[in-house]
Amino acid sequence: MLQDLNRLRLDNSQLRNQAEQARRLQVLFDFQQEAPLRMVASQVIGSDAAQTSRLLLIDKGSEAGLRPDLAVLVPEGVVGKVLHVFPNAAQVLLFTDGNSGLGGLLEESRIHGVVRGNSSPLADLAYIPNGEKVEIGSRVLTSGEDKIFPKGLPVGVVVSAQPGIDFQQIQVQPVARLNRLEEVLVILPGSPEDIAQSEPDSPVATLSPPASGQQDQPDRAQGPVPPVAAENAEPPPSPATSLSPASP
Repeated sequence: MLQDLNRLRLDNSQLRNQAEQARRLQVLFDFQQEAPLRMVASQVIGSDAAQTSRLLLIDKGSEAGLRPDLAVLVPEGVVGKVLHVFPNAAQVLLFTDGNSGLGGLLEESRIHGVVRGNSSPLADLAYIPNGEKVEIGSRVLTSGEDKIFPKGLPVGVVVSAQPGIDFQQIQVQPVARLNRLEEVLVILPGSPEDIAQSEPDSPVATLSPPASGQQDQPDRAQGPVPPVAAENAEPPPSPATSLSPASP
């Protein structure tokens, strides 16, 4: 009797897990159909346990069209970028890693900066002048200046902002739940927004269509912004060799 009860509990737990996975996959599928991007869905099959780095291993690689420096996201927002690619797997560097960075902007003021990882659950928004008003709860979006992430993708929310020597010290809470990722989407080369980024007057790419009648605000005057490309230079090889797939 006790064995039957334990087996029923196990069966119920498995059914709940399967139902939750089906729900997540449906959300991913719906987002793929609606977003104006060419994407491939991938399952997270490993992660790096080191405290100084933020790496994931996913089950899609070069055979699925992946290459380094492709943007990785979930319907909620940005996750990171592809770092190393294997035939049937790839390493993903989270944007909160200390070697990572991306171009960002504040949604309301349109002031541009650089989102830097610091190997913690939060990220920093750098190069926002002290004179700019930054409110707690302000949304941070991708600016598109790094040539990896299309413009307008949600990155995070400002949780603290303090004056610094020349620029404010701003911390950002990612909107994607980076510590609970099970499936992700990789933006493939040749997406309309990839091509559009080479054209200065291209429209903003968004994760969801704006409300009826709502238009994107024009960029306002900005403070000094250093080149974003330097923030996205290929980081040195990660010591997390355990993430590399084993040789056949």
